[in-house]
Amino acid sequence: MRIPSHKNRCISNSVASRQHVSAEELRGRLEQLVGGVMTIRRSVLEPATVLSARNRADQQRFLSSVAFIADTSVELAYNFC
Repeated sequence: MRIPSHKNRCISNSVASRQHVSAEELRGRLEQLVGGVMTIRRSVLEPATVLSARNRADQQRFLSSVAFIADTSVELAYNFC
């Protein structure tokens, strides 16, 4: 049984201290989490843009969920986005 590792996957303290994180920062973070399955035709820009309008707690919860899913399957984490 594989135990998920969340180190370095949670939103950073500097990002978490602001009310909202920009779409560009969220896109970068999502790309780090699902980068193993990214191709020229795949993008996380749309989910990052939608997520940027949400409050910080929602953003952090979503990123944590993606990180948790990515520990099992990066492909599934991308599809979750």
